[in-house]
Amino acid sequence: MVQGATATETGEKYKPSEHGGLKEDGTPDKRMSAEHGFGGDRERASEMGKKGGATQPQGDL
Repeated sequence: MVQGATATETGEKYKPSEHGGLKEDGTPDKRMSAEHGFGGDRERASEMGKKGGATQPQGDL
């Protein structure tokens, strides 16, 4: 990475997960919070996705 250049200037995508959950401007990224869905828990999100993405138990119709 070029010294003094931001991630967008070098063509690389900035990832808050690689920077302690902080956005480029240094503020917390709310998507990484435990209060927001899976809160950055990639393994749990992947596990739920493999189950077909159902969010509620399906009853007999």
